[in-house]
Amino acid sequence: MRLKRLELSGFKTFAERTVLEFSSQITGIVGPNGSGKSNVFDAIRWALGEGSLRSLRSVRTEDIIFAGTDRRRALAMAEVTVTLDNEDGSLALPPGPDDGDAPPTPLAFTEVTVARRALRNADTQYFINGLPCRLRDIQMMFLGTGVGAHSYALISQGDVEQMLDATPDERRMILEEAAGLAKYKRRRHDAERRMAAAETTLLRVTDILGELDAQASQLAVQAEAAEGYQAHTRELRTLELSLQVEEVRRGIRAQRRVRDQLEEIAVRRREIGDAVRAVIEERAALDQRAAGAGREWEQIQQDRVSLAQRRAAAEAAVELVSERLRAVDAHRERIEREVSRYRAEQDALGSERAAHGAAERDLEAWLDRARAGVEALEAQLAGIDADAVRGEAELEACRAEARALAEARARADNEMAAAEAREGEHQDRSAGLDRRAAYLREQTDGGRLRQSALAKETAEGAAGLEESRGRLTRLRAELDEHRGAQAAVLADERLLEIERERLASRLSFLEEARFQYRGYESGAREILLAWRANPAAVPGLRGAVADFLNVPRALRPALEAALGPALSALIVPAVEDARAALALLGREPRGSVMFVPVSAVAAPEPPALPPAVASDPATLGRAVDRITIAGQHADAIRAILSDILIVADLDAAVRARTRGYKGRLLSLAGEMLTPEGVLIAGRPVPEGGILGRAEEMAEIPEALERVRGAIGELGRRRGALGERIREAEAAIAAAEAFQARQTEAVSECRRRLTLMDAEIERLTFEMDQLAGEQAAVHQAVAAQQALRERVRTEAEGLGARLTEVEARIGRITSGLREHTGARREAASRLADLRVTLTEVHGRREGVRARISEIDRGIAQTTARCDELAAELQHLQADAEQFHAEREAGRSRVEAIEAEGTRLGAAQTALENERAGLAASLAQAEARHREALERAAALDEEVHRAEVRQAQIEAELGSARRRMEEEFGVPFDRAVGAVPEGQSRDETLGRIEALRGLIAALGPVNLLAIEEHRQVSERAQALRAQMEDVQGTIAALRALIVRLEAVIRGQFDQTYDAVDREFAELFVRLFGGGRAGLERVPGLDGAEPGIDIIAQPPGKKLRSLGALSGGERVMVALALVFAMLRVRPSPFCVFDEVEAALDEANTRKVAEIFRELSARTQIIIITHNKATMEASGALVGVTMEEGGVSQMVSMRLGDPRAIGEPEPVG
Repeated sequence: MRLKRLELSGFKTFAERTVLEFSSQITGIVGPNGSGKSNVFDAIRWALGEGSLRSLRSVRTEDIIFAGTDRRRALAMAEVTVTLDNEDGSLALPPGPDDGDAPPTPLAFTEVTVARRALRNADTQYFINGLPCRLRDIQMMFLGTGVGAHSYALISQGDVEQMLDATPDERRMILEEAAGLAKYKRRRHDAERRMAAAETTLLRVTDILGELDAQASQLAVQAEAAEGYQAHTRELRTLELSLQVEEVRRGIRAQRRVRDQLEEIAVRRREIGDAVRAVIEERAALDQRAAGAGREWEQIQQDRVSLAQRRAAAEAAVELVSERLRAVDAHRERIEREVSRYRAEQDALGSERAAHGAAERDLEAWLDRARAGVEALEAQLAGIDADAVRGEAELEACRAEARALAEARARADNEMAAAEAREGEHQDRSAGLDRRAAYLREQTDGGRLRQSALAKETAEGAAGLEESRGRLTRLRAELDEHRGAQAAVLADERLLEIERERLASRLSFLEEARFQYRGYESGAREILLAWRANPAAVPGLRGAVADFLNVPRALRPALEAALGPALSALIVPAVEDARAALALLGREPRGSVMFVPVSAVAAPEPPALPPAVASDPATLGRAVDRITIAGQHADAIRAILSDILIVADLDAAVRARTRGYKGRLLSLAGEMLTPEGVLIAGRPVPEGGILGRAEEMAEIPEALERVRGAIGELGRRRGALGERIREAEAAIAAAEAFQARQTEAVSECRRRLTLMDAEIERLTFEMDQLAGEQAAVHQAVAAQQALRERVRTEAEGLGARLTEVEARIGRITSGLREHTGARREAASRLADLRVTLTEVHGRREGVRARISEIDRGIAQTTARCDELAAELQHLQADAEQFHAEREAGRSRVEAIEAEGTRLGAAQTALENERAGLAASLAQAEARHREALERAAALDEEVHRAEVRQAQIEAELGSARRRMEEEFGVPFDRAVGAVPEGQSRDETLGRIEALRGLIAALGPVNLLAIEEHRQVSERAQALRAQMEDVQGTIAALRALIVRLEAVIRGQFDQTYDAVDREFAELFVRLFGGGRAGLERVPGLDGAEPGIDIIAQPPGKKLRSLGALSGGERVMVALALVFAMLRVRPSPFCVFDEVEAALDEANTRKVAEIFRELSARTQIIIITHNKATMEASGALVGVTMEEGGVSQMVSMRLGDPRAIGEPEPVG
């Protein structure tokens, strides 16, 4: 087995998926401090099953998950996968404790991957070859391979120090790991654990078998009695069924007689009923007419109320329409004024445009003439001599600059004029927006006043609704409280009923036990039963010893356990009476019977009580002094108990015996120490012992009365709570109805408030838009003002520069004037003409720009006038609509008033009609009462007959149900099965005889037959299980012995080999000296520990703590190398173990690494050059990005790879 590959994803600083291939026998991992080299070591240890986060330099699981950097976010998962080459089949699953000495089961895979995944806020996951598994599965797989989270194959720099500082026991554990004993010790531990569990199971099975055997013997007697009981019961039920059938037949005949009487009464009742119906029909007609008149009156009243509401709503609607009409008229007047203003502006702009058009035409004509003059002057200048060329060129440049400046100045003037025009337009627009804003604020303020009124109304309604909800909540809480109290009362009632049933069942059991003499010895019980049935058979029998004892409750268990069969001893006058009693026993043996013949019993002298025993606080007294013996035979019974001394416990009994007491000693736990020194202990006391049975039977009826009284009191409380619950439910229903009305009213107010909010929101939105538009206009005005100021400044600068250029032109012209006067004059004229031409051209452009501005202003004014005209049309349509709505509203108000007058007259007529109907109803009521009085007398007679009939039917129904419930036979089948004419007296006589037979049987356990069968089968199954458990314990004990032998032998062999190799490697690393291992005795008989002896050359033997840091490292490495030589691990990982060594010692360690690599794959994290030279491949860990580790690898054996590292992952 070897390590092939390591994959890291999100583990500590390895944010990205990184794959590291181990293709060499020695792989060195190098890199600067803090780059994440040790995280590779932690990843391997974690994947191999490390459970301690502290060993991974972490505190929480989240600490091993990449936590993120400034440039990368934190990850949610860390995963490490280790791929192992399993060509040699080293990896196997150890056998379980049940497998004995079976060999491990090899994994049928040539390559095995072990993965471990950690999630934030979730459990860690484990995988073997991609399949989920447990941490235990991974640890068990590596047992005995020399590889694991805590094996000597994974050594960090801190582990080197810990190996020397470890205790002898901890060093023994390391050596046991090297010996491969972990799998054997785990198997031994599992076998011991399973053997302990098996022994516990065996003990429990033995106890259960003892209980089952005792239970089976008791159930056998009960099953025999149950069979006889079932036979008598079947015959008794058949006879009782025949009696029930005869009772039903007599009831049926009585039922026929009552039915005939009812039919006769029904004829007379129909005659009276006809008269009553006539009166009722008359009353119904009058009631119907009166009700109709009342409904009509109420309908008219509701209509009048509705008309009043409609009239108020119509008047409010008319007022609202009038208000809207006034608002439309005011808005229309404002728009008409605005249209007039815009039309005036439009006329002014038209006049201004006509003036500018005439000026433009004049300037065009002048420009044409000026261009002609310029052309003539240029032709004249063409003949000037060559001497003036340079001057002309310079002059031309100045002229060009002057023209550019003049044009720029003209454009600035035009731009300034346009800015002034736009500024005026924006100011006019701003004034119109201010007027619109004032109108919107007026509308918003009115809406807010109406909104405040609605909000106040809504708040008042909501407060009332909240108060109603609070009251409803309180009522529901009271209802829940009452229901909880009622449930508690019901629970208490159920508990008391259960207690009542328990007490009744206990009383029945005790009575049955007393009647059947249960608890007595079987032979004595049989004699007592026979004596009770026939006292003359043994006239001298007085009863059993237990019947005459009155024992304190604390002493009963002890006496029952100690005396045992003596409590069932029968008291007889003489031995002859005992023989007569024995004759009552059946032929089948029932066990021995003890007798107390009064005449033959001699009261012995009780043993003397030594003073040391009497003064002992644990001595409670003689038995005869602590109990009361009734009857004339007290002396005989006292003779049985005379030598018994009661003590607190067994220790007190032993002390009393040693101090000279010669009688029997009885402890409160029922332990008996006889004079001969025999100890009788552990006898079980059956439930419901015979001592104190009468006292308990006297106490139970009183307890039953108390329980019944408590049940009655709880019933009264439950009735009162039920009444309170009904009252609370009625109050809740009323509160819910009131809350529904309040909710509807509040919803209406909120709906109106929502509409008002929407209107205000619309006005506010329009005002916000208007404010934004105003701000934009103000900004535009400010921008135009700033533009105009900037253009004025630019124009002034251009004028100054133009003056300078013209001065230069003058100077140049003066210089050229000496060459030729004609040229000077022509140039001057040409320059003047060109300047003038430029100025005129600029003026023309300004005029054109102003005309364009005027045209845009006219277009905007025209568009705004069109918009206002359209708005006027809409307002006119709205006004017409509002006029129509107002007229329609007024018409509705007039119609409602007319309808109200008509309804008032109809209501008065209905009131008169209702008065007449009331008088007629009074007369009909008198006739109805008279008819009812006659019918009541007859109804009373009918009632008596019906009561009799109902009584008979109830008795018949009860008899039928009783027949079906008690006998399970429907009445029809029972009638057919029971013939008529049977003698009732004979049947009753046979029933009494059967009941006597059943009573003689006493209480019978009908389930005893099935219970006896089940108990027997269960006991047989448990005996088979007990044999299996005993076999398992024997096999586990043998396995533990064999494992201990293997562990001792293999440990001794490994200890000797490691001791030799350690001494040799020590001498090799230190160049002399001596070293070895020494066994140290363990504490409290534990296994011996291991101590290390090391003496460097030239030094005296001293403790390990006195060695230098480098010496301690070399001693620890010598021990690790020795274990690797004796038991090579498939691979080893070292984390900077040689960091404390100098170069010479590092080369010695590197040489040993080369030797070990022949049998063990070595991975070492290092900074030392010698270790790097010994490596077949190097893996560099870098951190180019802060907080994120990356890898590059290089194979040193390939010359082509030198200087060309390959990225890993």
